[in-house]
Amino acid sequence: MGVPNILTDMNAFFKDESFAGVCNEISLPKVSFKTSDFTAAGIAGDTERSLHRLDKLECEVTISSYNAKVLELLGQPDSAQEEFRIRGSVDVNGEIKAVMVKIRGLWKSMELNDFKPESEATMKFSIIADKYQFELDGNELFYIDKKNYEVRINGEDRMKKIREALGI
Repeated sequence: MGVPNILTDMNAFFKDESFAGVCNEISLPKVSFKTSDFTAAGIAGDTERSLHRLDKLECEVTISSYNAKVLELLGQPDSAQEEFRIRGSVDVNGEIKAVMVKIRGLWKSMELNDFKPESEATMKFSIIADKYQFELDGNELFYIDKKNYEVRINGEDRMKKIREALGI
């Protein structure tokens, strides 16, 4: 029986500036493929089949600061060119390994915290990612670039045949 991996610490970078101690909570995008229902004779019920397309990749980032530099990204088409990076350390069975996450996309929405005394002044942003990369100890676990029709999982190019069929 193995020991669970533990994220021991992390740091986030916006516009190449460290947000250590300020960006303390990030919900990474859920990677999910679109499916369609499939019903066929001779099977005991409905099932689903992959459409080889991704659902929306949405990320939430909470910053314990009313930060004008990050607020500038909100709703701007240019925000999709800004790379949001997260660096972390993970304890894997007692060995520390580096984690790198890179996200690019539209900074879609922002909400402020509830105003109450002695609470952190937070801004929560929602990013709709077009590009999403996750590396563990220098090894790419997955790479998604929607605009270039690239999806690699454990090094396997899942969209290669589709790009070839489309002449891309």
